[in-house]
Amino acid sequence: MLEIRVNMMNRSLLSLTRGPSSLNLIPYRTRMYTWLQYKEHKNFVPQLNANDIGEHQGSPHVQERFFRLGWGGYIHPQKQRRLFTYKKPDEQNQREDMHVMAANRRCKILEKMCDHKYNKRLYLVDPKYKIYDPYQRRWNMNHIPDEEHISLFEKQTAMLNESSNVEEGTTKHRADTVDLNDNDLQIDISDALSEKDKVKFTVHTKTKLTTFQESEFNVSRQHEEFIWLHDRYNENEEYAGLIIPPAPPRPDFDSSRAKLQRLSDSESTLTKEEYDKTKQELEAEYLAMFKKTVSMHEVFLQRLAAHPVLRNDNNFRVFLEYKEELSVRGKNASEKISGFFKTLTKTADEVLLANQKESDEYFERQKQFLLTYNAKIKDATNAADKSTRAHKTVADTYIKISSGFNALSTTDKTDLAQYLLLLGDFFEKARKLESRVQSDMDLKLSDTLRYYMRDSKAALDLMYRRSRCLADFDTANKNLDKARLKNKEVQAAETAQQNIKKKFETISEKAKDELNDFKTRRVQMFRKNLIELTELQIKHSKAQIQMIKGVLQQSETLS
Repeated sequence: MLEIRVNMMNRSLLSLTRGPSSLNLIPYRTRMYTWLQYKEHKNFVPQLNANDIGEHQGSPHVQERFFRLGWGGYIHPQKQRRLFTYKKPDEQNQREDMHVMAANRRCKILEKMCDHKYNKRLYLVDPKYKIYDPYQRRWNMNHIPDEEHISLFEKQTAMLNESSNVEEGTTKHRADTVDLNDNDLQIDISDALSEKDKVKFTVHTKTKLTTFQESEFNVSRQHEEFIWLHDRYNENEEYAGLIIPPAPPRPDFDSSRAKLQRLSDSESTLTKEEYDKTKQELEAEYLAMFKKTVSMHEVFLQRLAAHPVLRNDNNFRVFLEYKEELSVRGKNASEKISGFFKTLTKTADEVLLANQKESDEYFERQKQFLLTYNAKIKDATNAADKSTRAHKTVADTYIKISSGFNALSTTDKTDLAQYLLLLGDFFEKARKLESRVQSDMDLKLSDTLRYYMRDSKAALDLMYRRSRCLADFDTANKNLDKARLKNKEVQAAETAQQNIKKKFETISEKAKDELNDFKTRRVQMFRKNLIELTELQIKHSKAQIQMIKGVLQQSETLS
């Protein structure tokens, strides 16, 4: 009986589908669809602002205003009648959201250009075609910050000219108010002692803070105790919104000791001069690595001392003040296995959170930047290490060439011996100069890249903690909705939701200051080290030129 009624209804509607003025005709490009035909046409995409033959009319800005109203429907802007379409998939809505945000970003750029250049608001396009006022929020889209569209050149110029005031305007971030060389708490490593597999660092502290019992004191600490301090910061939930300075790398003197041992074993196959020069090179390499290790541990403590929050940690005060050993042992096998599985769990969690919908566009940009930056700086570090090893190989080769010319000069009794001796001396000087080039590049370039590779990983850990908190916040919202539907344990769910919300907002607020501080510190450090590296390269190049000129003059004198 129901089927008979439906068929009769369809027959009664057939009259509406006849004739060119029928309301049931739907224009789509150059074809006309009836409602029944359109209903069966699953891939139908409505042409907004289309005329009767499907041609486009009106502004794309006007189109965007009607792209999503309720259940996939839209109002024809000219004919003012309601047409119903199938609901568009989420991917299409996301793409359209991106277009809307890009269009509004262009509006913001135009407005800022007009404001900054002419000190008044000029509309280069008709304001009625603007999708929405950039200073209001619609469709739950975030407000675009003003500093986003300041040109990169202006930002870099401000950083270079005013290193103490990086951000524009009157707003000052924490990086502008924290002095990295604060006199209230000064920390340095005055001495270090290597004992087989252990290295003991003498940490010297000078302070004016009343939280410490003395104004100046020394303690002896091992590398494991530095790692213990770093782990305490990472495990503290209060510091979830902060970038924890990367832990210093473990001292690795085994390779240098192995090279010295191999040199001692091959002493019989080398000449005395070649053996002495090679031993001198290895000892210099060992000393440079030792100084680098001390510097890395010192920078870690200085970063903590310069931070306005991390410096007040109780574990940090114990590390600096406690005269005895902290009795920190290394991780046993079970702890190492547990840490390995924790790392795997964290990696899997990062993959799951990679497609998380970010509510704040600022953090989405920062996350993508940090991922790209960390990958690029890893490649740059590997390339710098290859260049440093190449300089080291050249310096080692000069040792053999110099020894060969000196050996020839002793066997040749002709006038050629003087030239051979001159060349041997030239390559010995070139070897020393090449070693200095290699050492400077390793210190100013490779170490800087390697440090900020670890520091950018610490910033990514901050972004992971925030993403994890955002996922927990979404879960708390869902649990609250379920509790309200069942009317059970609503108060507990609301309390949990409020706590996680407060935690997420706190992490987000602190993270913005930390990321701005990371940017300021990174730019200043790279600028300083690259300028110093360039000056050293110019100095070494001039020394090489003078050395070659001196050899040419001496050879002319001999001739």
